[in-house]
Amino acid sequence: MEAKSLRPGKLFKMNGIVYEVISYEFRQQPRLAAAISAKIRNIKTGAISEENFKGNPVLEEVEVEKKELQYSYADGEIVHFMDMETFEDVPVNRSLCEAALRYNDENAEPIVCTFNYIDGKIASIVPPTFVVLEVAEDRNVITILVREVQPIESRRGTIVVPTLDDDVRTVGGVGLHP
Repeated sequence: MEAKSLRPGKLFKMNGIVYEVISYEFRQQPRLAAAISAKIRNIKTGAISEENFKGNPVLEEVEVEKKELQYSYADGEIVHFMDMETFEDVPVNRSLCEAALRYNDENAEPIVCTFNYIDGKIASIVPPTFVVLEVAEDRNVITILVREVQPIESRRGTIVVPTLDDDVRTVGGVGLHP
C-alpha cells in the first residue's frame, strides 16, 4: 500500500506496529517531492503521533476483518454492541468507542458502527458516516415563510427573489414589520 492511499480510519503496519490514520494532509509543492503528513494512532498503546512521509513510501497492509455491530446499551465502563448477523453480545470498553458514541441518542434508533478486527481482536471502531439528529432547542429563531417567487430584472439579467409572507417574519425571536 502506498502512503498516498492513506485515509482516515485506514489501518497499516510500520516497523512491525499497527497504526490507524486519524487525519492526513497531502502536500505537493513545485519542484519538490510530494510530502504526506498524517496523524496516526498506535493500536496497542493508543498513543497519537504525527508522521511525515517523504515521496510515496510503501507501507505494509494489515488484513482487517470488518463487522457491523449495533449499539445495545451501556453498563458503567462497558458498552454492549450486538452483532447484526449472529445476534451475539459484544462488550467493549468505553474508552475504545468514545468517538463512536458521540452522537448516540438513547431515545433514537441505535447507531451501527463498523468494528475492525485484526487477528480476532478489536483494532478500531468506526462511527457511522451519517446520523439523524433532532434539534431539541434553539435560542436563535429564524422564521421566514415564502409565499411565492417573483422574477426581478437587473442589469445583469433576471434573478428570482422570494416574496415574504406578510404575517410571519421573525428573526432571533423579534418580529419584523414590513
